[in-house]
Amino acid sequence: AGQLRLNANPRACCIEGDYMYVYGGNGIRIIDISDPSAMSVVYSDGTTSGEDIAVSNDFVYALGYNCITVYNVSVPESAYIAATFNCLHSDNYGIAIQDTIIYVSSYSGVCLYDLASDGSTITFISQISSSSPFGIAVDGDYVYTTNGWSGLAIFDVSVPSLPTLVSTVSAGGWNYEVFYRNDI
Repeated sequence: AGQLRLNANPRACCIEGDYMYVYGGNGIRIIDISDPSAMSVVYSDGTTSGEDIAVSNDFVYALGYNCITVYNVSVPESAYIAATFNCLHSDNYGIAIQDTIIYVSSYSGVCLYDLASDGSTITFISQISSSSPFGIAVDGDYVYTTNGWSGLAIFDVSVPSLPTLVSTVSAGGWNYEVFYRNDI
């Protein structure tokens, strides 16, 4: 195992294949982790900053406070900004993607956006009213959010235009992040 100093004020990261994508106050960093003892930054862009990051196919979705910046990472060493989309709210916390639906949590709730098949536009679908959702994860027909002191909320999004609350769970204490793994 190795160590790599980023000086990037990271807030979120995700891994896809041999790369780790780190995002935060000083922009995005793409790190080659194929050899953990010799990790290296292969791309760095400090033009954006924000809260969370998600990877889907050859694109990284970097969630800023009021927008989503989409990076084409088909060649990580030559990544570039492919698009930037404004969000409905300017207090965003988390992002999750499944198929062509982008889920963004903000202080005002969870917004669902439809991503065009060519990635060129997003269209607002609906909003889930929820008590300050922070972390967000999606699996199949369900969205999971952490809601600060309120715990965990689960929503059925099988019909994206009509999301419905399925359940809430008090998790005790302050809940900020949620992760989902289908093999646990």
